[in-house]
Amino acid sequence: MRRLLLFLVVFVSSCRIFSSEEFVNPLFNETLKPTSRTGWTTQLSPTRVRISNAGYEVIKKCELLENAWEKVSLKCTFFNPLSNRDVTYIYTYQIFPCKGYFCNYAQWKVKEYMANTDGQVNGITWFSISED
Repeated sequence: MRRLLLFLVVFVSSCRIFSSEEFVNPLFNETLKPTSRTGWTTQLSPTRVRISNAGYEVIKKCELLENAWEKVSLKCTFFNPLSNRDVTYIYTYQIFPCKGYFCNYAQWKVKEYMANTDGQVNGITWFSISED
């Protein structure tokens, strides 16, 4: 009985160590190129968001809240040097087929909603995903 219990404990522990969440839609793993003025080049993962612009980089630690084919939501915390403290926002990324004048170099467009933890939207940014 002890061996069975020990086996179950080790098995369950190893499952938690080796399991990793992935996005349902692999397009969310692609680099998001900003098409809005305020956007930065963005790379998503289920546990972090990395944004970069002109040699400056911010990595946000995140928790995956929603993982659907057309939309992912992440609750992210990062240090804000302007307020000199950690801040938390909810980021929702929604993907659409690209239609319009700038689609000659992009196949998909992504809309980012940034909201505070109370749900109030603080900003919207547009990105594209190249056809590469």
